[in-house]
Amino acid sequence: ELNCWQTAGHGIPSADFAWLLLEAEKWLTQSDGAFHPGIESVQMAYKNAVPNALMLEQLRLALKAPLFDWRNAEVHKLTSLNLNFNSLAKGRIADMACRAASELEGVENVLINLGGDLRHSGNQPIEVSIAHPFSSADNAIPLTQIKIQNQGVATSGHTHRGAHLYDPRTARPINQIAQVTVIAANAASADVLATIFCVLEPQRSLQFTESSQIACLLVANDGQIYTNAQFKSQMSSSILEELK
Repeated sequence: ELNCWQTAGHGIPSADFAWLLLEAEKWLTQSDGAFHPGIESVQMAYKNAVPNALMLEQLRLALKAPLFDWRNAEVHKLTSLNLNFNSLAKGRIADMACRAASELEGVENVLINLGGDLRHSGNQPIEVSIAHPFSSADNAIPLTQIKIQNQGVATSGHTHRGAHLYDPRTARPINQIAQVTVIAANAASADVLATIFCVLEPQRSLQFTESSQIACLLVANDGQIYTNAQFKSQMSSSILEELK
């Protein structure tokens, strides 16, 4: 549906697609542009070489322009940028799959794992290990372990997947955060916030969580740890001190 809409430039969205567009608008605004559905154009620009200053400025201006607008029931695409909602839709899929499984007769606990995006539902908490950002070994001691129940977890960063995260506000690669883990009430929120917190300055990310039940753990490229009380309350074990 997303591809058809982008090709046509307009259309009446399904309930699922409308949810995605509305949530994207919300997070784009709340994050001051740190989340942006048009970031794929920046990733493509860096694919073969570093863009020159003129290209970066054109990308930055395109990212600041309106993306789409609503005209009654129809949504019109306003930008020439290709829009990608992966950092929100993946978590949403995990939430929907978890809900569907939970509604089956006899099912008491569900854990959905979509390549690191987790969603749990049930009457028993589970323990989750967070990979160490500076060790690529499969059997490496985890950075920390947390207990979750009826929550979503997402981890994002560049240490295991290479440079793939960019700041939509500058159209440049992120250079401060190595890895982020977020615990939220659902996987969609955890997914998008993990991306946002990779882009924002650490203190700004912590401020983002002050009036909510969002838990976060940020690891900077220099090994500095940033976390909040909510995350610490869900930790069951840790080697965090070794990074300081």
